Amino acid sequence: MRKNLLDQLPLTPATIDHIHAAELAVMSDLLDQLPEAVALVHEDLSWRGKRRVDPAKGRDGMAAEQVLRAGVLKQHTSASYERLAFGLADSARIDRSAVSASTRSHRRTPRCRRTSSA
Repeated sequence: MRKNLLDQLPLTPATIDHIHAAELAVMSDLLDQLPEAVALVHEDLSWRGKRRVDPAKGRDGMAAEQVLRAGVLKQHTSASYERLAFGLADSARIDRSAVSASTRSHRRTPRCRRTSSA
């Protein structure tokens, strides 16, 4: 039976039953098994032309692991950088909107009021 409200949001992220989600999970597992790939990307990012860049200076950017995963995702989906950036940002926005909308619709119990004000 469909409910109007969930009793409690799940504490773990929901899995997606879709072929692309399964592909991404396998790719993620493979990347997790290749820490040397992250080290190679970090080394590559530490150079500007023939000059070594001090990673402690300058503005913050993506971590080497994020660059690697974004590059793999870009190649896998054949997306442009603009489309990839939008897809990642939109995915995060949708996640926040879904959580935000569902939490707004929950009635607050006295216990929730105590813990959320702390």
